[in-house]
Amino acid sequence: MQALLNKDGISTKDYVAATPLQRVIAGMINIQLYLAPAIVMFIVLHIRPFSDICFYITLICIIFLIILPVWQCYWMRTRGQSIGKKILGIRIIRLDNRPPNFWTIVIKREIFYYIYIYIYSCN
Repeated sequence: MQALLNKDGISTKDYVAATPLQRVIAGMINIQLYLAPAIVMFIVLHIRPFSDICFYITLICIIFLIILPVWQCYWMRTRGQSIGKKILGIRIIRLDNRPPNFWTIVIKREIFYYIYIYIYSCN
């Protein structure tokens, strides 16, 4: 079977599968992107919960935490990469070089993942 070329001129044979360690590190980077603003918000609200600067810092963190999942889902849909995967140079590809399927990539990998993180963090 002949390897198909994508728009960058790279065939499916040119890709190397990511190691489990690379995948775990990419997931840890993604989790840190959520933890960092949450920790900042927690610290700020416990230092001076009613000051103006704390309000703005908290508001910025909340906006970031709302935009981040949308951004991650968009990147997963269009590029096949989350931010952590982008940093490590990992890409989700299909063997025929078509864009990643919305259902399998975005819904299963991203949205269910965020729901799991939310439920786990609430317990």
